[in-house]
Amino acid sequence: MYIERVQVDEGFLDGLDLQLGRGLNVVIGARGSGKTSLIELVRFCLGARAFTEDAADRGYQQARAVLRGGQVTITLTNGVERITTVRSHSDEYPRSTAATPDVTILAQGEIEAVGDQPSGRLYLIDRLRPGRRDLDRRSEQLRAELRSLTTEIRDLLLEIDKMRLAVGESRDVPGELTAALEVEASALQSARATKEDRTRLSSLQHLSAQLKVRRGVFERALQELRSVHSELDRVSNRGVLIENWPESAGKDDLLQPIRVDLTRALGQLTEVRNRIVKAGSSIRDLLQADVRRAVDVDDASREIRSRLGKVDEGVEAATRRVEELRERAGQLAALRQRLNQKHTHALEQVARRDVLYSSLDRLRRERLASRSSIAQSVTDELGPGIQVKVRGSERTRSYASAIALGLRGSGLHYNTLSPHLAAVMPPLELVKAVETREPAAIADAAEISIQRASAIIEALKDEDLGAIVAAPIDDAITLELLDGSVFKKSQEVSIGQRCTIVLPVLLTRHGGILVVDQPEDHLDNSFITSTVVEALRNRHPDDQLLFASHNANIPVLGDADLVVALDSDGKRGFVKHSGPLMDPDSVRAITDVMEGGVDAFRRRAEFYGITTDEE
Repeated sequence: MYIERVQVDEGFLDGLDLQLGRGLNVVIGARGSGKTSLIELVRFCLGARAFTEDAADRGYQQARAVLRGGQVTITLTNGVERITTVRSHSDEYPRSTAATPDVTILAQGEIEAVGDQPSGRLYLIDRLRPGRRDLDRRSEQLRAELRSLTTEIRDLLLEIDKMRLAVGESRDVPGELTAALEVEASALQSARATKEDRTRLSSLQHLSAQLKVRRGVFERALQELRSVHSELDRVSNRGVLIENWPESAGKDDLLQPIRVDLTRALGQLTEVRNRIVKAGSSIRDLLQADVRRAVDVDDASREIRSRLGKVDEGVEAATRRVEELRERAGQLAALRQRLNQKHTHALEQVARRDVLYSSLDRLRRERLASRSSIAQSVTDELGPGIQVKVRGSERTRSYASAIALGLRGSGLHYNTLSPHLAAVMPPLELVKAVETREPAAIADAAEISIQRASAIIEALKDEDLGAIVAAPIDDAITLELLDGSVFKKSQEVSIGQRCTIVLPVLLTRHGGILVVDQPEDHLDNSFITSTVVEALRNRHPDDQLLFASHNANIPVLGDADLVVALDSDGKRGFVKHSGPLMDPDSVRAITDVMEGGVDAFRRRAEFYGITTDEE
C-alpha cells in the first residue's frame, strides 16, 4: 500500500488535492507555505504513531489548528484495492474503510530525538517487526487478565487470612466443649435427669447448633445472590445499548438486526435475574422455616432445663454453655470447610495465573527474537559503520514505578529500592513472595536483610499487586556509530552524528511508507550527499518516501519521482506545482526556493555526464 491522494477541506490547506505515487515524493516551498502542516495532517489522518511523546502532542495540536474545523481524507492503494481514511478536526480516531498499513512519520527535529530516547529507538526497530500489532494486542490482553486475576487472588488471600485468624481464635473450642460436657453430665446426674431427658437434650443441642450454622450458610448465599443481582441490574439499567437510527442517516436502519439480537440477549439477561430472584426467595423460605424451627427447639430445650433446674440450679448454666459451645464448634467446622474451599480456589487461580504469565513470557521471548533478528539484519545492511543491539527485558521503569507506588508511605526508601527490586526480581516472583509472605525470597534476590524484606511484604500485601505483575517490561535498543575505531552510542554523540545513525536505519524498511519532515536539519551537505542521497537512490521499487525538505540535494541527487511545490498567500497554502523532477517548472521551483538548487543540478549533470549551459 502507498498514499495515492491527500485531500483537505477547510483550514489553511483548504482545497488541497494532492496526488502522490511510489518512489520519492519531495515537498518543497518557502517557509510558511504548509510543508510541515501537510506532514502532520498525514500523521493525524492515518493515526500514525509518533516516535516521541513531544512530537505526538505537538503534531496533534498543529493538525487540528491547520484544519480549523475541517477534515482531511487520505486514499491508499496497492494498485488494485483502495482504502479511504477520513478524520475531522473533532474526531477522536480516524474513520477508515479498512485497516490501514503502518506508516512511519517523523516530524521536524524528531530524528535526533529518536536516537536519544529509549522509546524512540525501540519503535525504530519495532516498525520493522512483522505481526507487531497482533503480538502487542495479545500481550496487552494477557496483562489485563493477569492484573484482574492477581487482584482476585489478593482479595482471596486477605479473606483467607481473616478466616485463619478466626479459626485461631476458636482453636480452644473443642477442649472447652469437652470440659463443658463433663460439667453438664455432673449437673444432670445431680438433677437425677432420666436417660430420655439426657438424649432429648443432647439431640436438641445438636439441632440448635446445626440450625445456627445453616443460618450463616443461607445468609452468605443471599449476600452472594444480591451481589450478582446488583451487577445484572447495572447492565440492564444502562438502557438502550445502541441509539435509534436517525432519519438523517438514511431510510434503512442498518443496525436493526443487531438491535434485535441485543434485545433478545437482554431478555435472556432478564430471565437470569428472575431466576436469581426466585433462588433468593427459596433461600429466604428455607431461612424462615429454620428460624421457626429454632424457636421450637429453644422452647423444648428451655422446658427441659427449667424442669431439671428446679432440682439442681447448675443444670441451666451447664446446658446453656454446652449449647453455646456446640454452636461455636459447628461454626468452626463450617469455617474450616470454607477455608479449605477458599484455599483450593486460590491455588487454582494461582495456577491459572502461572499459565497466563508463561504465555506472556513466551510472547516476550518471541518479541525479543524478532527484534534481535531485525537488529542483526539492519547491522548487516549498514555495517560496519552502524550497528544495532537488543538487550532483553531491560526497560523496567513501569515495573519499578508500580513497586514504588505500593511502597509509598511505608517509610522505606522506595526511590532507590523500587528500581533495584525491578532489576533483580521478575514481577511474578516478587508478587508470589508477597502473597506467600516469604521474605527470604526477596532478601536473597535483592541481597537485603530479612527485616527489610519483611517490611516490603508488609507494605505491599494490601496493595494492588495486579499493577505490579502486569507492569510492561520491554527490551532496550542500542544504536551505535563507529567513530574512528570506537563504537559510540547514539545518546552519547552529537546531534549530527545521531542523525547519521537514525536516517539510514529508517531507510532500511522496504516496501513501506516513510514520511519525514526536513531530514536535513543538523546535517551538512557532505553527509546528505554521501549517505542520505545514496540511500534514497538505492530505494526499493515498492517504497514510498514523502520528504518535506529545503535541501535541493534530496530531490535532485536523490532522483525524486515527484516534486510538489507549495506556496501561500498568507491566508491559505496551496499546490503551486506538481510534476516530475526534470519538468521545467520543477527545476524552476527547486532553483528558486531550495538551498543549493543550482549546485545540486550541476552535480547531477556531472554525475550523468551532461554538459550544462553554465559550462
